[in-house]
Order: sequence, then C-alpha cells, then structure tokens
Amino acid sequence: GDLSTPLMRQAVFFTLVGAINTIGDIILYFILTRTIGFFGEHLVIAKGMSFLVMGVSSFFMNRTYTFKLTHAPSWREYSKFLATNITGLTVNVTATFVLLRAFTFIDIPAVIGAAFVSYFWNFSTQKLWVFRKKAPEHRIVGRDFVLLIGIIMVIFINLIEE
Repeated sequence: GDLSTPLMRQAVFFTLVGAINTIGDIILYFILTRTIGFFGEHLVIAKGMSFLVMGVSSFFMNRTYTFKLTHAPSWREYSKFLATNITGLTVNVTATFVLLRAFTFIDIPAVIGAAFVSYFWNFSTQKLWVFRKKAPEHRIVGRDFVLLIGIIMVIFINLIEE
C-alpha cells in the first residue's frame, strides 16, 4: 500500500503499536502469573495489571510514533486516552453482542468483526480527540464524547436486557 498519505501511515503505525502492545500484554500476563504467587492466584488482577502497563506503553508509542506529537504529555491527554480505550471495550463488546444476536453469527466471526469495529473506533477517537495537533474550532467535543458514551451504554444495556 501507499504510505505516502499521513492517514495511511498513521493507520499502519496504529496497527503495529496495537500488535506490539497486545503481544506485550500477553507476555507480561504470562510472566506475572508464572513468577509471582499473588498473580498466579488472582488471574483477573494480573490481567488488569498487564492491560494497564501495556496501555501506558500504547499511549506513549501512539503519541510519539503514530501521531508524532512533540509537546509534553498531560494527565488530561492520558485521561482522554483511557476514556477512548474504555469506550472501545464497550464498542467491542456491544458489536460482538449485536453480531451474535442480530445476525446469528457464530462466535469467532462475531469477535473478529467486533475487533474491526473497535479498531476504527479507537483509531478515530485517538486521532481526532486524544492526539489531535491543534485545538478544535469549538470546545463542545468533550460533551459530545460523554453523550456518545452514554448512548452506547444505554444501547448495550437495552440489548442485554432483551
């Protein structure tokens, strides 16, 4: 493919960073659960720890290599990054649920389809909201984002209750 466009280059780097951090997450989880007794007995806590550590790695790698930001990172920027990842999880689980329920997919194609949906969600929100290089024309973006999170959660809850 042609990597000459900034969008295409960013998409490729975003994918590579995601792959590197996913592999790192699995390796760190394995190390934690096989070498530290506490984590061997508390697998979910180990998974949470590996996810958080590799999330920090993903933040700095995407910030530096994918979106090429040079100003100092801020807690506000990192909290936006966490918000996109948490909503990305919600998007992923909701898409899986919808594909399983509405289209009677078997689980693996539904999970793969949901991964594509959440990939586009995460890339778009990180590019346009978390790591944008200049201030937006208006300051309502944060409220729009919170509203979108609320809508996604309401849809998810309603789908589960059916």
